[in-house]
Amino acid sequence: MARIALIASLVVLSLVTVAAADGAHSGRIVAIDAATRTLTLEELGPAPGEAPVAMTRAVEVSPDTRVELFIRAEGPGETDWPGGFTAKSLTPSELRPGDFATVTVVTDGARLRARTVAVVRPGE
Repeated sequence: MARIALIASLVVLSLVTVAAADGAHSGRIVAIDAATRTLTLEELGPAPGEAPVAMTRAVEVSPDTRVELFIRAEGPGETDWPGGFTAKSLTPSELRPGDFATVTVVTDGARLRARTVAVVRPGE
């Protein structure tokens, strides 16, 4: 009986570890490598002083990754609330350096794989 409880506990802990591997990262896209289907995201993270520290993360983007551009609605009625956003589907090849993105990822070994990329373009 104790052996079954131990095995059940290990299974639950492994599921929690897998779920914790998923996450989201937000920052500016600073590079895109079409050959390796990788985007490099620059995030601002915590630092010992007042100024944040810039960190870069390489994220693999597949053809199955959902990519959307969010654009501020022009007028009333386009969204449920004034000043809302509308979404437009993009292909991964339409991503560009300078885009601000929130990327939901899953960890695959040492690599980050993008599930979704939500983009806002400054000035658009």
